[in-house]
Amino acid sequence: MNDDSDINKDELATIDIETPIGEPETPQPETPIVPEPKKSKKKIWILLSIIIALLLIGAGAFYYWFFIKEAPPIDNTAITQTVTEPEVVEDTTDYAKELIEKIRTAEAALVTTYPEIKVENSDYNSPAYQPEKQVYYIAGKIGYGILVTDSSKFSSPEGFNSETESVATTILDADKTLTKTGLETTIRYESANVLCSISHESYPFYASCANVRDYATLAAEITPFAEAFKKGENAQYLASSIFSVPTIVQGQDGYKNATVSTGAYESIGGYAGLYYGKDTWTFWRGTQSQIPCVDFNTVELQKSFVGTSCYKENDLNAKVKVTL
Repeated sequence: MNDDSDINKDELATIDIETPIGEPETPQPETPIVPEPKKSKKKIWILLSIIIALLLIGAGAFYYWFFIKEAPPIDNTAITQTVTEPEVVEDTTDYAKELIEKIRTAEAALVTTYPEIKVENSDYNSPAYQPEKQVYYIAGKIGYGILVTDSSKFSSPEGFNSETESVATTILDADKTLTKTGLETTIRYESANVLCSISHESYPFYASCANVRDYATLAAEITPFAEAFKKGENAQYLASSIFSVPTIVQGQDGYKNATVSTGAYESIGGYAGLYYGKDTWTFWRGTQSQIPCVDFNTVELQKSFVGTSCYKENDLNAKVKVTL
């Protein structure tokens, strides 16, 4: 049997005779599937941070321009004063006047017993007052006073004195804010606001009251003279002395003199205290009469008291002259 007969004719029909035998077909490589690249999260956060920062800067600039730069400045001084210096309401009550008016009305009612009674205003000094931390007293015409007299032929001074005093003490005793002190010649009533004094068993009857706050100015005027008095030989009498408002007169070349009425606390009478000086005061002497012209024997005294009347025999118009 021929070998060619063994070949199936159908198989021959399917053989690709153009393709060389023995050269295998080169396989084509597969195209890899590459995933789509993802956006970096870090870049997104950076971008968001920049946007937020720009928004904040813009908002800050807007607030500054329209609310701070254009706003009127705040007055911190007014705020501080309101907080640290609260308004203090000054007490203007005239306690002294109220008490004196009550006493005046009550004293005038004695007309049924004493038909010719007179209750008159008086310019007597205010009650003696002791400044804080001082041993001396001061007084002046800073309050209110009344003088009560009676010219009835049938009234006894003793009875009149006692009754007028009783009328006044009844009024003052009724004020429970006052502290009463009985002294030899006067009776005193005192509180934080007012000071009163009434004469004790004396004729004519006298009463006076002054507001404590009004003594501050008086003390400032009198203190320099009390200090000068303290340095003189009369310093031993300082604790019992009452000083009144000084009368100051200009002299020559800046020198000046002053007269200060001075008395003893709880006594009757007094004297004129004479002071002189240029920049500071010096107590010279106390007198109740005219000073001899020859006693003005220094340049300081003559320049301080120049033009002041002095005593010179056979010369009623003598005055101090600068001769030294």
